[in-house]
Amino acid sequence: MPKNLDAIRTPTRNRTAFPARDVSELPISKEVLSLSECASLLHTTPATIRRLIKTDALPCRKVGNSFLFSANAVLQWLDYVNETVDTEED
Repeated sequence: MPKNLDAIRTPTRNRTAFPARDVSELPISKEVLSLSECASLLHTTPATIRRLIKTDALPCRKVGNSFLFSANAVLQWLDYVNETVDTEED
């Protein structure tokens, strides 16, 4: 994992910067995730997800007092992060 969170920020404020991914490939049955479901999908804690939200690294939408995540966008973000980390290690 990169020490600097700038390396994993989404490339633009426009959250559609990632290529589309077929939703049927998702390892989950829902398209919209809660914060705890997102944490479970990424095998991390809700506190880590909140930190990624605060640093504007993870794509999400705030609805009222809750954050919602597109499962598709989260998995695309994860692919982007993995490619970024792999590139930095080379």
